[in-house]
Amino acid sequence: MAVAVKQPGTVVEAEDVIAWCRERLGAWEIPKFVEFADQVPRNAAAKPDKAAVRAWYRDHPERLPWNA
Repeated sequence: MAVAVKQPGTVVEAEDVIAWCRERLGAWEIPKFVEFADQVPRNAAAKPDKAAVRAWYRDHPERLPWNA
């Protein structure tokens, strides 16, 4: 699963992201699901805080695509 932030004014679908990944990444790196968020939390180094994203999904399992 991948979490992505759309740029304002763009129209991107999950299938577009997956197709882009298929062209450029190895088979094990291609996400099966793509979730779009308004923003992603950042750590002190201004990098995406993956632990915070994982914690949010752990606390909100209803948002996981396989639980829908």
